[in-house]
Amino acid sequence: NNRLDETVFEEEAVAAFSGASVLLGDVNRDDVVNFLDIAPFIALLSNGDFQLEADVNTDDAVNFLDIAPFITVLSGQ
Repeated sequence: NNRLDETVFEEEAVAAFSGASVLLGDVNRDDVVNFLDIAPFIALLSNGDFQLEADVNTDDAVNFLDIAPFITVLSGQ
């Protein structure tokens, strides 16, 4: 399960296999990308965990390469 706790793993698996739409940048999963997503995004960058919404450049990793695309999504551009 790639170091994810059971609940997060199940959420990611369901989203991946159900065809559910993912709002990139919506790290707190409240259906909007705004300043409330910044702290959870930074936490994911810091702890090395994976969350589909934080993988803004869609390369299957949450890392420094997601920062610029996250800022773009956050700013609505």
